[in-house]
Amino acid sequence: MTADLSLTPIPQPSEIIGFLIRNFSQVDDANNEAFKKSLQRLKDGKPLDVDTAMGLLETHLKPIVDAGAGKWNLLGFLREALENYVDLCRNLDCGALAAEDVRRVFDRVAGAIFAHHLRLAFKGSGVDPETVIGNPDEGLRLLWRARLKGRAQGAVAREIENACGRAVYGSTWEDNLRRWKTGRSMQTRMILELIEHWDLEFGFALLSARAYREYCKFPLVDPAMHRTENRISHDRLQSEIEALMSGEKGLACLLPPPVQQDEIDLMRLIDPRRAKLPGEAAAAEACLTRIEDALAGEPRLAGLGVLRGRYEMQMGRRQQALEAFEAAANWFAFRSAMQMKIALHHLLFIAAALGDKHRLNRWRAWAEGVGLLVDIPDPEGSLARDFPHPYPGAEGLPAGRPHAGLVALEEWKRRPADTRNPNRMIKGYGPTPTPQLGLFAHLGQAEKVRRLLDAGGDPDKFDANGGSALLMAIQGGDDTCVEFLIQASAPTTINTRTRKGKSPLHEAISARRPDWVEGLLNRGADVELRGTHGQTPLFQAVGLFTPVEQALAGLLDLPPMNRAIQKESLFS
Repeated sequence: MTADLSLTPIPQPSEIIGFLIRNFSQVDDANNEAFKKSLQRLKDGKPLDVDTAMGLLETHLKPIVDAGAGKWNLLGFLREALENYVDLCRNLDCGALAAEDVRRVFDRVAGAIFAHHLRLAFKGSGVDPETVIGNPDEGLRLLWRARLKGRAQGAVAREIENACGRAVYGSTWEDNLRRWKTGRSMQTRMILELIEHWDLEFGFALLSARAYREYCKFPLVDPAMHRTENRISHDRLQSEIEALMSGEKGLACLLPPPVQQDEIDLMRLIDPRRAKLPGEAAAAEACLTRIEDALAGEPRLAGLGVLRGRYEMQMGRRQQALEAFEAAANWFAFRSAMQMKIALHHLLFIAAALGDKHRLNRWRAWAEGVGLLVDIPDPEGSLARDFPHPYPGAEGLPAGRPHAGLVALEEWKRRPADTRNPNRMIKGYGPTPTPQLGLFAHLGQAEKVRRLLDAGGDPDKFDANGGSALLMAIQGGDDTCVEFLIQASAPTTINTRTRKGKSPLHEAISARRPDWVEGLLNRGADVELRGTHGQTPLFQAVGLFTPVEQALAGLLDLPPMNRAIQKESLFS
């Protein structure tokens, strides 16, 4: 499985850094091999590391800072902007949208940023930046015409020559002025010379106008769509991407209906939390094969790697799982940080267990960039915790061994319910003391849950992390336990999040259970409650699959969005 990575939906920080250096210094890839290599290291090695990126900017923009641009705290502004952008990269989710479509959204954002920048750079120049935004070829011409207005061209040329010395390459300054005022291109080195020796503010305006014109030469950039509005926020950017997902562009991401059902079945069959039954491995492989056949030749097939990887791990085939997770990580880079985390989480543990230092080193900086811990003292224990239920007959599994983070489920299933003390807290079932009602709900033991509720068990009692019995029932996946606890739990409990931001509604959506979603909504679930990554339930549901979305849309009086994949759907 390989993905076409020539263009990522979300522009990479290395692209932005490269553009800034090429257009605000005399450095470019063609004549500076060291610069080219440093950009490649940033892209491959530390793509989200602000300090590394700022090191490149501080080195290559030093001439313009020393010439006086430092008085505007240029580097401080760039650091803040870069930090905000990296945070954006860590949170945006572009689903399976085509990179070109997402780039057009970012182009409008870039146009707004240029408008904001030109308003500052053109101050005092006599040029209205609104006449340049959308008309990139006008910037240099208008600036020079404003500067020469009421003055003899020869007098201005002599002024520049007195400050900068004779013009190079056989041209006179007056010849240059004649070309520039008609809109002819200016070389960056000549603008930097004017900045250093003649007029800092005017030179910076020229440099900014030239940078905007160079940006507008990129493919997919449409200056006609640029506006002099305020810079577009993260929320608005995400909403524009969601609008793409719910429109015609999103329809192109849909799987055929029979394959959508295969995806839903596959998610259940490979769920690491479920004990596996004989025959389920073959059923999962059949689902995978049909989905792979449906996506044959499409780059997004690489996103299937997380599902393929989970299947291979539970079959005991670690090397195949590692390769599948790496394909998924490549696909989700600068497409979906959430899915990237899922792929990297498994990839790092497997690589550590296999002693694959090459992959560990390759992905270490990426993992740090998206907030994953890369210190893995016990990879075998971590894998055992992530995949406690292999398929019957799985090959090559290591001998089992006790681990502090694992729970002996069969022993807890045999534990009787203490109806004399129905709100008893239990230690040893996971790392957090848990009310026994939640314990048995998580284990799917509906009869014990019913007896505890009848005996006065409090469904609104939480564990130390803010988890309720209802939340644990949803995570456990037993229909009867969930139905009991949806009815028994108070609305405040239904709308309580754990310390990590999990809520019953978000978990029900992730579980692809429209009946649970509808039951929670009927009991007062808050549709604006934010999840672990700041997402609303509607945002999480908008691409999962149509029934959940319809349940939300019906109660919110919103039109259903006909898209079948996103978030836990790993084809997006």
